[in-house]
Amino acid sequence: MNRKIKSMMIEKGVKQVDIARALGITRGTVSGAISGYHRSDPVMNKLAELLKTDIDKLDRLWSKAA
Repeated sequence: MNRKIKSMMIEKGVKQVDIARALGITRGTVSGAISGYHRSDPVMNKLAELLKTDIDKLDRLWSKAA
């Protein structure tokens, strides 16, 4: 998992299960997306919303994780 994204999640109290429940997907799917195994725009959008951050910032962080 991208350490900067994980750090942001911890700081804001956001857990992978929160994203999974909000999107109706598994935690494994969320984990795979955050870890960079696959791209998921719905996961990225929901994460940006929950972290109250700009989607472009997350996209740059995601690119570094891949």
